This record gives sequence, structure tokens and C-alpha cells, in this order.
Amino acid sequence: MSDGIRRFLIVDDQEDVTLFMMRILSAQGECACTNDPHDAVQLFERQLKNGCPFDAIFMDIVMPGMDGHEAAEALRRIEADYSVPAGSETKLVMISSLSDVRNVSKSFFRGGLADGYLTKPLSAEGVRAELKKLHLMD
Repeated sequence: MSDGIRRFLIVDDQEDVTLFMMRILSAQGECACTNDPHDAVQLFERQLKNGCPFDAIFMDIVMPGMDGHEAAEALRRIEADYSVPAGSETKLVMISSLSDVRNVSKSFFRGGLADGYLTKPLSAEGVRAELKKLHLMD
């Protein structure tokens, strides 16, 4: 079901990052936020089940309890369980202060979890460039 509204999910345990991302993304569509990756996984599945999936998720890597990589793996399993067609998956952008090769390669090359990677501190230009790259910005 597509109603033309873009939907974004922001998952970060730092409120300043969440507010920053909301400020940028709200100009492009609806935003949902959580600081808990477990809640993000549940919200993602609920939106998918209701026919209103997120267009993109911006996921912090380092969070307590469940890290961003584990949450990303759970999101991709849910898409497989719901038989989301190849090419229609939700875009996933990992966010982290970690720019080391291990985290970048884990996000992209181990299972193709992520579609993008933003390094903190974030910039509005960087976020907009990522949106354009993913064809999610007018």
C-alpha cells in the first residue's frame, strides 16, 4: 500500500541525534523515533504488517542491550518472513561515531544489511546527500 507519504524511523539512544534527524527528515515525510532497538524491531514489523512500511530506517550501531547490527539483522529477517520482494526492502542507513573498517564492512558486506552509512557528528548536508543517494528526497 502506497499513499505517497514517506515514512522514516530513527533509532538512536542519544536524544540530540534523534532531534537533529527529525528536524531534517520531517521536511521529507513522517518520522517515528525510538531509543530502543527492540522497540524499533516491533514497530517495524507492525508497520509492515499494516501495509505502511518505513521507507528508510536510520539506525545507530552502538546502543545498550541490542546493537544496531543485531537490530538490522532482525529487520531483514522480518522482511524475509513477510516475503518482501527483492528491491522493495526498507532502506537502512547505519549511524555511528565508529568509522573503522570493521563496522563499515559489517554493515555493508556481511549480509548486505545496510544501504548507507553516516558517521557522527552528523551534518545536514550529509543526511540530505544520503537521502538523495537512496532516492528519498525530492
